[in-house]
Amino acid sequence: MNKPEDDVVGEMAERFYVIYDGWALEHHLMDVRDLAPAMIAVNDLLSNANKALNGDKADLNLKVNASFRAGSFGMELHTVVHFLSQIRDMFASDNASAISNAWTILEIVGFVIGAGLIGLIRFLKGKKPTKIIDEDGRLKVYLNETEYYETDGKVVKLYKNRTIVSDLNKMLEPLEKDGIDSFFVSRTGDKKDADLAIDESELTYFEYQEIENDLSENITETFVQIEAAVFKDNNKWKFDNGGSPINAAILDEEFLRKIDAGELRFGKGDLLKVKLKTIQTFAHGKLKTEFQVIEVLEHKIVKQGHLEF
Repeated sequence: MNKPEDDVVGEMAERFYVIYDGWALEHHLMDVRDLAPAMIAVNDLLSNANKALNGDKADLNLKVNASFRAGSFGMELHTVVHFLSQIRDMFASDNASAISNAWTILEIVGFVIGAGLIGLIRFLKGKKPTKIIDEDGRLKVYLNETEYYETDGKVVKLYKNRTIVSDLNKMLEPLEKDGIDSFFVSRTGDKKDADLAIDESELTYFEYQEIENDLSENITETFVQIEAAVFKDNNKWKFDNGGSPINAAILDEEFLRKIDAGELRFGKGDLLKVKLKTIQTFAHGKLKTEFQVIEVLEHKIVKQGHLEF
């Protein structure tokens, strides 16, 4: 249903080209069964990104003009954002808005500038982030303990959106076909000037990875009883915490060093007084509890069911 003209403040448009490339496209021919879903996916990707960022404050439409270059198949696209009168006060200058213009949406998705959502996905290379830290509005998305991708909340919001990542995946599906090996986004229509280039080898990066939502985290000093010492799989030892079995990663490097050096000996049933971190997260519709031993404070030897002093 079209919105009444009185509600529309104006529109902003950005022209760009999407280009599929490879030997199979030397004559500019592309199977419509591959093209149609891919073009719909581009439209859905940008429309859903706009909806996630703007809600009902602005509509986004994609208009298509066929365009061809030697050895590839390209489509000229016009992204048009229509603004509603309710957000007139959001504009401080000509075409200025925090997220409500076509160019900014293209940036956040990663079609231009080479960052945004697509930049984050390529950085992670199909792996889940180990943690996300908010530092004064800038988010650090960690691949491991030392490597991170710095971005803002809008990009992470899109990354968490299963529908949007699925749209990206569908947009790149033609690269699964023999003879189509590259996808480009260009403002000139020439892949040599591309703002974005994705190779078929990167397809697995664009599968959806659900981020765990942190619920709670606390550290307590407590005793745990050793059931099994494990020196692989991130040193996740098996303990009894006085009523139920738990697996906890040992993060105390000094404790692990002493074991490696033969300075500490222990057996099944021994007690450890530890600083135990408990982390609760929610993902895939389920509550998850994880344990980490931050520091080992004391070791008590148990023989024949009795403590040794």
